[in-house]
Amino acid sequence: MKKNNYKLLLELPLAVLLAVLPISVSLISVSVGVLYFCGIVFLILNRKNIAWNAFIKEPVILLVFIFLLWMWISCFIKGASSDEITRLGQMTSVIFILPMIYLCFRFINWKYIIMIFAFSLLVASIFASFKFFAGILSIPIIELSPVLPFPRNGGFHSSPPYLAGILIGGFYIAFALFAFPYKERLFRNTKLLKYISFIVLLFIILGIGVTQTRGLWIAIFVGGLVNYILIRQYIKNSVFILSFLLIYTILMWLLLFYLVPEYIDRIFSFLERIMLFNDLRINLYKLGLKIGLENPVFGVGTTGYLKAFSIDPEFAMNRFKHWHAHNDLIQIFVIGGFPLLISFIGLLLVIYYRLISFLKMNIQNIYNSYVGKVLLCSLISLLIYGMTDYIIFSPTTGYLYWLILGVTAKYTYHYK
Repeated sequence: MKKNNYKLLLELPLAVLLAVLPISVSLISVSVGVLYFCGIVFLILNRKNIAWNAFIKEPVILLVFIFLLWMWISCFIKGASSDEITRLGQMTSVIFILPMIYLCFRFINWKYIIMIFAFSLLVASIFASFKFFAGILSIPIIELSPVLPFPRNGGFHSSPPYLAGILIGGFYIAFALFAFPYKERLFRNTKLLKYISFIVLLFIILGIGVTQTRGLWIAIFVGGLVNYILIRQYIKNSVFILSFLLIYTILMWLLLFYLVPEYIDRIFSFLERIMLFNDLRINLYKLGLKIGLENPVFGVGTTGYLKAFSIDPEFAMNRFKHWHAHNDLIQIFVIGGFPLLISFIGLLLVIYYRLISFLKMNIQNIYNSYVGKVLLCSLISLLIYGMTDYIIFSPTTGYLYWLILGVTAKYTYHYK
């Protein structure tokens, strides 16, 4: 095998991972294991072509390893149980995809992998919508996972927020393919791809609707607005396209409200509790901040939040046991105190600063400017969604989040 073909060791398992993320939780860990094994083999075979010195001196990678090291130190200082070590291993596996992608970025043909991911998003969205309407019409689904309890649906995933997190990252990929500046001619049949990506986009919006993840709508609204402002110059009839998508979304919501009146109560009761500052998640945030401030240096590890939640009198009557704060930054603070939180915020600041500087440097480069803007919108939406849920350590959304961070870090470094 020629060295040029070694990249298949990376492209195939990476394509499989992105293909299974939206549709199979059970296959994700297997796919990640194969990807890491193939990645290590690839790095050994191409050790002369990879700039290890630049990798070691890279601030993004240094911050990632500081983050991982402090997370492990914090957990062992607090006395890590077997469950905590298992969870630590899972979280480390999620985060480690960033340095793996960073090292191997330039050897990967991303355009075909992105198209595979877009197709998988389409399948996941269609299936979630099918299960939703099958539940309403009482249609039994044979040899498929059972219909989830009303009024939410997660498609192939048992948890709707898992699917929602994957779709928020995929939304911008579908939109990016649709609005791509095709003068660059990276794809052969650009008109067909545009039609297909627009269909994917419509089903993703419907898939997001049936998950009924409220925090996601805030993220997609803000990120989508920024996305439209930044890349509208690449879209013909951009006002018409935006109007069509807004009307489609409104009609979809009206249909959901008609079919499931509980949706209306779910949204307005949430808004009422937020205005009264008495929503469950606000109380979960308060508990997380209290834990972090009481343990500001080492935190309480990965299982400390659940222990504190279980004995807190305010949550004694709650039938669900929450093991995280439903907010990524607060959860990081809980796990490892201020040092872990500062290292993560530092990582984000470095990546965002580099991305913004990259956009300023590539104003005249249509392709680089476009890709940078899409990555920025995706990161903004995932960051906002992470303020209302748990995504960066999740074995589903976490892989996509850290992968996008890795792609952004390396792309803005490699194509300066």
